[in-house]
Amino acid sequence: MFAVFELRHAEQSFEVRRREGDRIEVEALVLAVSLVAEEGVVLEREEHTIELTIGERARFALDSGECVLRLIAIRAIDARAMPGGSPLERELLAAIRAAPSDDAPRLVYADWLLSQPSLADRERGELVHVQCALARVTDAEQRRAIRARERELLATHPPPSLGQVRLELGWTRGFLEHCRGELEELARHATTAFDLAPMLGLLELVVSGWAVNQALVGRLATVGRMAQIRELSVVPAAGPRNGIADAVLVHVVPAMTSLRRLRLGPLGITLAGLQSLLGARACAQLAVLDLSGNAITVELARALADSRQLEPQILRLAGCSIGVRQIEALCAAPWLAELEELDLGDNLVLDAGATALARVPFKRLRTLALGSCEIGKVGGAALLGSHHLAKLRYLRLHKNAIGDRAAAALAKSRARSIEDLDLHACAIGEAGVHALAESANLRALRRWQLGGNPIGDAGALAIARSPHLHQLETLEAASCGIGDDGARALIETSIGRITLSTEGLDETVRAQLRERG
Repeated sequence: MFAVFELRHAEQSFEVRRREGDRIEVEALVLAVSLVAEEGVVLEREEHTIELTIGERARFALDSGECVLRLIAIRAIDARAMPGGSPLERELLAAIRAAPSDDAPRLVYADWLLSQPSLADRERGELVHVQCALARVTDAEQRRAIRARERELLATHPPPSLGQVRLELGWTRGFLEHCRGELEELARHATTAFDLAPMLGLLELVVSGWAVNQALVGRLATVGRMAQIRELSVVPAAGPRNGIADAVLVHVVPAMTSLRRLRLGPLGITLAGLQSLLGARACAQLAVLDLSGNAITVELARALADSRQLEPQILRLAGCSIGVRQIEALCAAPWLAELEELDLGDNLVLDAGATALARVPFKRLRTLALGSCEIGKVGGAALLGSHHLAKLRYLRLHKNAIGDRAAAALAKSRARSIEDLDLHACAIGEAGVHALAESANLRALRRWQLGGNPIGDAGALAIARSPHLHQLETLEAASCGIGDDGARALIETSIGRITLSTEGLDETVRAQLRERG
């Protein structure tokens, strides 16, 4: 048995795993893990004893700031139950199962495979290395070379077929961990899928019909290996469905005690289904909760906000028919301030909702998506003038008429690390763009979507002459009323990719834009 903790310290979040007899050390803080049981853990600090059940946290004051330790799961991995041809191989596989998000044990196993006499084993070891590299390498040229080798290896190591069963297995970081297919097909053939893919951890399922066989889906709860699933996505094949979400939340999710990421498409969530999720053991360890497309009523929003277990890092509620009352309910959630990503796009947030969000004391929010939310000048200025957006990297506000006042608020705000800024069709003119271009807040900006705003040549010139936009790689400024003078000024900058409307431009200017690609 080992305990999985979330450790938050110095504005960073870590996941740590400890067994009985292990220690947790953070600066001068030393905690000894004296007991790990199904119901919780016991920690010892000097002469003090600390007991934590799943979802509970302990706080410690250190010289560098507060340290928060939260118990998110208790897990048991028995190496004897793992597949493998030798005790050593089973131990290596058990280490991977115990830390599925960590590449280190996978790479140790890969090195062991590379030392084997069988060519098939050596190629499997290389596949682990290649796919782990793809997960971390960002350079485009390096990724192309790695992808080419991956294709060669996958040609000789294709995933096993399930015959006529409408399920498809796939490799993830060197292991058969991914399964795609019909929800009811998985319910019928789960045992076969797990036998072929003992490390299965990611399910990407679709619902084709207008209803599901609840008794059939309920069988999944009796499959013990469902406890190892870390990511679940269930979406309709076409168009929204009603009443299907509850079958998943009531019958399937409670069996997934290792679940970290949950996505439910428009499947008609009810209060009963949501309460089942919030009461499930996995709720406390959910890092990603995506309910986009489901109608979130005020009652459902309050249930989310009132949860004592839920503490996601990422919350996505795009297109959920959310209005101001739901926003205000969510803003009361103590865990909202801890989010790293919040997506409320395509909802009726309005000025009142944006103003409520501006008051949330976000501590680590890096991504905020509020596109097409009917936010106006007042709400836009309040939100972008908030003192709680200092960590923001990605901001999407497209199709909100926030205007120059909001742009000026962003230029003066504490959001000084934005890399991706979407202000498409935001009623921003020359004055707003000039304020942004002159602001050092945009010195980290790499991608800027500005199309559909009447900035004209004066706005384009302000961008071209900005002393702060040296990192800008992509500028999308189509339908902005930019003429020859503004276009020429932008062409002479170091911006890598520029998109402009070419209608009405001089042919030489058009040719220069084409040459830039």
